[in-house]
Amino acid sequence: MGMGGCLQCYEACLYTPTVIMCRRTLEGFLQAMGISKKVPLMKALERVKNDGIINEQLYQWAILLKDSGNDAAHNIASKFSPEDAKDILDFTIAILDFSYSYKDKFDKFISRQNGKAVHHP
Repeated sequence: MGMGGCLQCYEACLYTPTVIMCRRTLEGFLQAMGISKKVPLMKALERVKNDGIINEQLYQWAILLKDSGNDAAHNIASKFSPEDAKDILDFTIAILDFSYSYKDKFDKFISRQNGKAVHHP
């Protein structure tokens, strides 16, 4: 499970499975953040927002991923266009990038800046 599966589905023009895989990636992200699989998805999303792991914008995107993934998995008539699947894929990437890459970069930047302030009275 992860972005590899999402990208493979999208590249194979399997748009509804792309959406399902993005939702599964969201679930994996929440587990990586230490939230049990037993916690309902909406509660888990609220928790990572309240803990500052994601901001309000990413929270809204995550809800869209959850709802779209539910529709893709449970509504047999549900079909996603290439554009919608790409947007959902991009939202998934943005959540992961922010939470892992950019947040870490920002923390390191602030740490370096704080270090400079200590050495220059």
